[in-house]
Amino acid sequence: MKEGNFAVVNGLKLPQFVTQWKNAGSLALLLALMIMCTQEPIFWCASNMDGNFPGKGLFTTHCPEAADRVEAYSTLSMVAMLLYWALLMDLSIFSMRISSFFLVCGRVLSEVGLFLGALAFLVMTFSSSISALNHNSEDFEGIPKGALSLLEIALGMFDTEQFETISKEVTVLAAVSLFIIIALIFLLNLLVAQLNGAYQAVYDDMVGYARLTRGKVIVTTVESVAAYRWKRFIDNLKFEERLEFNEGDIGLAGGIQINEPSNANPTTVDMIKRFGGSTSPAMPWPEEEGAGDDDDDKFDRLEKVILRATKKMEGAGSKSKGDSSGAGGSSMGQSGQSGGGSDDGGSE
Repeated sequence: MKEGNFAVVNGLKLPQFVTQWKNAGSLALLLALMIMCTQEPIFWCASNMDGNFPGKGLFTTHCPEAADRVEAYSTLSMVAMLLYWALLMDLSIFSMRISSFFLVCGRVLSEVGLFLGALAFLVMTFSSSISALNHNSEDFEGIPKGALSLLEIALGMFDTEQFETISKEVTVLAAVSLFIIIALIFLLNLLVAQLNGAYQAVYDDMVGYARLTRGKVIVTTVESVAAYRWKRFIDNLKFEERLEFNEGDIGLAGGIQINEPSNANPTTVDMIKRFGGSTSPAMPWPEEEGAGDDDDDKFDRLEKVILRATKKMEGAGSKSKGDSSGAGGSSMGQSGQSGGGSDDGGSE
């Protein structure tokens, strides 16, 4: 606020941090906890611990002074717990899969809002129209009661036995049947199609969105870190010191050294190109002799080609050997059959 970071929302000048739902949720949680502190039954019963009422004693919540504040305190506790768990969804950034799922849910939530808006419009439309009919159904007497009955029908909470009463009123039954067809068959299937289309639209990009969200959270978190703590963290990393690849082999600076066993990632070819001369940053890098066309590279490529050819020949030889053994077995079987036939003929 001191820096003048304000945003105009619907003509109201609000602090800019309130425009983000996470910051607004943190502020709402703070306000809920402050109001809970004013309604805390333990504070109201602190001066009456030795009174003549059940449950007296230290830290008691049962006293005449707190009798009217328990309901408000419990309601605020429920709101505070909901806000607290909603803010914990920031921890989903530690897993790209969970973060992607959370982002997809947030993007398709607007489709659910459209469905609920259309359902509310239908409930008000049919409740007002049914209330204008001349009927004797108690479930649809007036707009509020009719809207509640239609909402129960849409949510599957309406008592099925009440449909017998509705069936006696033909006009009411027709209106309720039309509401069920539009709300439960048409709108519900339309919601499924909307969710499917919205999910397919963001499925390819949800991992990228998750990474951007993680980067945004990291950046906002770094901004809230004190300057001296951040400087101490950077100094402990020692980025200005050169890294040591092997004993006595000093490399570039600006990294974090991680030691590993020498047999973890064996390398038969030295991938580090070493050049003699000055290490001054102003001096240009010397040109690499050969640039990949030297004799060593040619021999390496020739060796790889020979190895691949040898493997192909070995594979072809094993296949031909298997085929020849199969053919030999079949020929032996045929000769055996022919020989057996001649023996039988001779015995006869």
